Amino acid sequence: NPSPTQPMPSGTFIPGDAVDGNVQPLAVIGADSRVRVTDTTVSPNSAVVFIVFYRGTTPYICSGSIIAPQYVLTAGHCAYESGVYSTNFYIYPGINGADIPFGYRTATAAYIPPIWISTATGNFNNSNLDYDWALLKLNSPVSASIQPFAVGTYSNTFLTSGVNFTDAGYPGDKCRYSGDVVTYCPPVGSSQGILGNGD
Repeated sequence: NPSPTQPMPSGTFIPGDAVDGNVQPLAVIGADSRVRVTDTTVSPNSAVVFIVFYRGTTPYICSGSIIAPQYVLTAGHCAYESGVYSTNFYIYPGINGADIPFGYRTATAAYIPPIWISTATGNFNNSNLDYDWALLKLNSPVSASIQPFAVGTYSNTFLTSGVNFTDAGYPGDKCRYSGDVVTYCPPVGSSQGILGNGD
């Protein structure tokens, strides 16, 4: 098992690029209601992961969710974009600054929907965002104390009914940088968003 004190790989980290293949300015559209999560060792926060991966020799960052002891769900553009497959995934459950309470895992395989691969060509308008997801298989199961997120489907009627939701992750715009190097990326969450409200 990985050491719980294993440091993150060093280097210049770039937040996962936008689907159109261009790195976009980091910003939130509308009011930013995200708040810092302070205890990442409890559910559901412990099942939110910070991911470092590479495209060539350039490291990037993304977030993901543990959905089974050995599987993480993340965005497809974190695993494949514009003809380039990402490699060397490092997955950190519940990381909180320098505190790495559950160590890290690496990915031994990535499943990327073929439709994402065929449409993620660097042009946002041609990408099929319904398939912008990837499943990473970890080299070993995460701690039994981490409760994976449940995965399910919801109808469009439900999703557009004004239901409240909570999102969480490690957003690049909240990270601290020293030049281009990420020195700290806080876990944040928001329960202010409303699906289907037109905002």
